Amino acid sequence: MDHGNKVVSLKTGEQGGSESLPVISPKRQARIWQVQDLHLGGMRVKDLATYFGVSRKQIYKDLRDAKVLYRALVKDFDSDTFLGREIGFLEELRRKSMHDYAMAKQEGVKLGFLRLASEISAKLTSLLQSTGLLTAAPQRIVIEQNPFTDKEFRQKYAALLLEARTKGVPILGL
Repeated sequence: MDHGNKVVSLKTGEQGGSESLPVISPKRQARIWQVQDLHLGGMRVKDLATYFGVSRKQIYKDLRDAKVLYRALVKDFDSDTFLGREIGFLEELRRKSMHDYAMAKQEGVKLGFLRLASEISAKLTSLLQSTGLLTAAPQRIVIEQNPFTDKEFRQKYAALLLEARTKGVPILGL
């Protein structure tokens, strides 16, 4: 987990008052992040103390200070900018996947790019729903494949599908 290399002088803003923490050195911050990651991974406090060569009391202090460091790091976090970048990135990936799908010659490769685009779309939809930017998503998405290679038949097939839809004729599989 990347926590950055930010050295922070902190005050805990908890309800019990605002006790000041001393400036935490980069070396101690690195240990705090490692302790936090290993503890979240299931390592016990006793084992962490042995691993780092410190007391259990110090490990508990490191775990407490990790929470304070997290709060300090996310205090100035701009969620709107981050969300905008994430949405833009997912849309760019989806466009690239669809472009690669269109350019691919082999059916297996085409299917892979199409599947990737579908997964990216699902992730984007989930992200938008979880942030409240999208309140409803389509229940069924259908990708139609025109079975004809001849241009004339492709056009007739597409026109027939459109006509059937406008008249409300159910089309099996679509």
